[in-house]
Amino acid sequence: MKNIIKYSNIESKIIFPSSHLIFEGSKNEGAIYNENSRPCPLLSYGRSKLESEKMLKNSGRNYIILRLSSVYGFNGDEKRMFNMPNLFAKRSKKNLPLKLFAGGLQIKSIVSIKDVARAFLFFTKRNIKNQIFNVSSENLKVIEIANMCADIRPEVLLIKTKDEIPNNGYSMNNNKLKKIKFKFKYNYIKFLNCYLN
Repeated sequence: MKNIIKYSNIESKIIFPSSHLIFEGSKNEGAIYNENSRPCPLLSYGRSKLESEKMLKNSGRNYIILRLSSVYGFNGDEKRMFNMPNLFAKRSKKNLPLKLFAGGLQIKSIVSIKDVARAFLFFTKRNIKNQIFNVSSENLKVIEIANMCADIRPEVLLIKTKDEIPNNGYSMNNNKLKKIKFKFKYNYIKFLNCYLN
């Protein structure tokens, strides 16, 4: 972020992709986070995203921060499909079982890569600056995502485990983004129908 701030044109708008993982250290079970919620990053990735947000806010530059939820979508390289919504789709395509740790009750905030691209384009065309927006289209439980996969691929076995998990996840509130007339066009079931069929 330092180099972007230092070397980019002073007149340009910086649109920064931050992450929902700035809340991954949450101890508040089932919390719903908006743009004013207090971040609680846990691992280095989330901490680095939050540090970049702070640098941008203090830079005096024109910026937009987009806090992306878990992004899904196929780019032609299955090696990159390692986050949960992508991994479940990838395994379902191969008729491999899906493990549901702690029964799959964790909440996941997700968004299509296509809507992420649309959000970036949206802010290049709007006179909005120095704001943070959550970019999340759906808040689903892991078991709901697994069931969607199994509905399309009945051969896929769902295995519930009793493994402990750090927490039951959290939701990302997208009301602020919707209030400025951004409309999400894609959802997970649409992605699955395309990818699995």
